[in-house]
Amino acid sequence: SIQKHYKAKQPKISTILNGVNTEKFTRKGTIPANLHIPAGALVIGTVSVFRIQKRLDVWLSVAAALRQIHPHVY
Repeated sequence: SIQKHYKAKQPKISTILNGVNTEKFTRKGTIPANLHIPAGALVIGTVSVFRIQKRLDVWLSVAAALRQIHPHVY
């Protein structure tokens, strides 16, 4: 680990884990209701930077195709 390699003392290094505990920030049901999404609907999405390497154009095409086949998908 970095701490062992550089022989740093414990208080000088802390680990920041990937991800966010969304339970702390989500108000149950308010966002889908505000977007007129029915309760129990399947919601898909992505979080990404806008870079060509991410191929968001493909993601949008797939999302549109899914919506045509399965109208309950949002």
